[in-house]
Amino acid sequence: MYSISAVYDGFFNYTFAYKLDSDVPWRFFVVRNKTDNKVIVPKNDVKWMDVSDMEPIGEEIKRKLQSKNQAAIWLVSHCHTVNNREDFVVKLVTELESYNLSIMTTGSQRCVYPYEEITPCSYWNTPNGTHSKEICHKWISSTHYFYLAFENAMCEDYVTEKILIATKNFAVPIVFGGADYTKFLPPGSYINASDLTPKELASLMNELIQDKNKYYEYFKWHRYYSIHDPTESAETDGMCVLCAFLNNAKYDSVSSVYTRLTWFYKF
Repeated sequence: MYSISAVYDGFFNYTFAYKLDSDVPWRFFVVRNKTDNKVIVPKNDVKWMDVSDMEPIGEEIKRKLQSKNQAAIWLVSHCHTVNNREDFVVKLVTELESYNLSIMTTGSQRCVYPYEEITPCSYWNTPNGTHSKEICHKWISSTHYFYLAFENAMCEDYVTEKILIATKNFAVPIVFGGADYTKFLPPGSYINASDLTPKELASLMNELIQDKNKYYEYFKWHRYYSIHDPTESAETDGMCVLCAFLNNAKYDSVSSVYTRLTWFYKF
């Protein structure tokens, strides 16, 4: 459980954070509508197209998915977390063994069932890394069906750039966190591990690997939406948005102070 000391109550005028009700929201990624390229999420009141109304995926995406032969990968840098995500993964690994499936755990720390072989993603985010992020991501795209986008804490609205690793590389994100993911991702684009037991999740993963048409359903959103790193545009880049906010003259005459900041960050 995280908390903010009451010593900060009455000190700050505005909030610049990942929470959707921040004065200046910090975005880890954005989703655009392909019809007009407008940013539609993350926000509290988003209206998605229903999955049943979406057209099937095209041949180009099918070709991208044909080479996949590994169940899942988890790039992880913190082995011990406040939400105990690692415990869920350990149980999931055990359940997947009954289907002869596995999770490749790699990154700066390999926390669950470490592998002896070095992968294209091994230690890419460390100072002495020998593999680039680009090579790592290309490997995920061609090899893995799923990507574990597990957050390290169950905080409201906390959904990080882990989503981008999955969506940019044609792997279905399996999410685990405290956010309402309907405010962040198109319907039918992800699996929420918080709604399933490890046994149920393993069964679903195996079912989708065995039935390609069902797996393809998770990519129908590509026709209608695109997911981006916010730094790709000044419109969404966090520091640019903050700078514009602070230079907006209309706030010069506005009095604002968070008298109970601890309530704003109530986890």
